[in-house]
Amino acid sequence: MKFHYIVAIVLGLILIPDQSMAVRIDTGGKSEAELSSEMVRRCQHQMGEFGNEGVNTCIESETAARKALDDYPDEVEDIADRCYRMNRKVGWYLVKRCTDDNAAAKEALQSYPAEHSSIVEACEDEFGRRRYDLVLQCADARIAKQAAGD
Repeated sequence: MKFHYIVAIVLGLILIPDQSMAVRIDTGGKSEAELSSEMVRRCQHQMGEFGNEGVNTCIESETAARKALDDYPDEVEDIADRCYRMNRKVGWYLVKRCTDDNAAAKEALQSYPAEHSSIVEACEDEFGRRRYDLVLQCADARIAKQAAGD
């Protein structure tokens, strides 16, 4: 009974108000209360062995990552949606990290000189046009290999 009481208190503290955000992640129609409840259950499962302190730290980290995504510009919405679909069961921290990594990779790829466009396109064909992180790694490796004369 005590455990449920703690969860109820924690849930009340982390409910994120329903507000319009710059990045609108498609959560499949889940309410903020459902998303918060999932977050708590995930943290209990992942960090329960470390006690309440571990669970609370996880909840704070997940809440901060979710709130940070709310402030991201519209330009990364497609990236954030894909990252949510890929990482929703693991947590908001990884959704945010995936979004950050892919947004940075997309920006880096856009700054590549035209002479490398065929390499970038080949990597996009191999890894998909929306996996900017993998495309960047592929392109960097192939450009380095080409520069080394292999």
